[in-house]
Amino acid sequence: MQWLNLWRIEWLKTRRTFVLLMLFLCPLATALFPLAQHLHNGGATIEAKGWDVYWQNAVLMWTFLMMPMFCVLSSALLVQSEHVNQTWRVMLTLPVSQAQLYLVKLLMAWSFVVLAGCLMLLLCAAGVALLVWQGFPAHDAFAYPFIKTMGLVALSCFPMVVFQHAVSWRFTHLMAILTIGLVTTLGISFVARSEYWVYYPWGYPMLALSPADELSHQALLLSGLVGGLMALVTTWWFGKREVGV
Repeated sequence: MQWLNLWRIEWLKTRRTFVLLMLFLCPLATALFPLAQHLHNGGATIEAKGWDVYWQNAVLMWTFLMMPMFCVLSSALLVQSEHVNQTWRVMLTLPVSQAQLYLVKLLMAWSFVVLAGCLMLLLCAAGVALLVWQGFPAHDAFAYPFIKTMGLVALSCFPMVVFQHAVSWRFTHLMAILTIGLVTTLGISFVARSEYWVYYPWGYPMLALSPADELSHQALLLSGLVGGLMALVTTWWFGKREVGV
């Protein structure tokens, strides 16, 4: 019951931030990208390669750029309000530990990233429906494995969420948090496709969606191990350390 009440309190506090706005804008920007692209070429690519190319473009943009950036923004906004208003002191007067507060905010940040991914796919589906209504071929338009894709992305993004949440918890300056997030996001293009991807959790979502089963399974296994270990260590560390110090 205590955990549930803490979750409710944190949920109510998010309405004072821009998290919910970003939850809509980032998926919308991702969904508009393939829609504009295929409207521009008149559906030639879809006719030649099928609808999978539409969905793959959207998912690639999401895992490569928009999801990492949303993770940065949502984690920063969830924690920054506490830094700015010093509401840590108020929260910690309640019968909750700092470790509990950290963990609830972490799970909330993860849930927002997963929810944003689901919304992105729904908005993409709306874009596909619009193209079909405009006369694009309807065959296999919705044959993409939505549930599998979202499940893989949700699991493989966890280490990235943990890292960014820890950064947001540790630093009080928003620019420092955003700079670290931007650098790690840009690093995806250099590391994710190299032999060193195993050391770079930001590339795990892309690799988890790889058509090569062995690579996908390896990315998922690493996501679980690395993410779980990071969550345990950071919860223990920040549970005994003063916030922002």
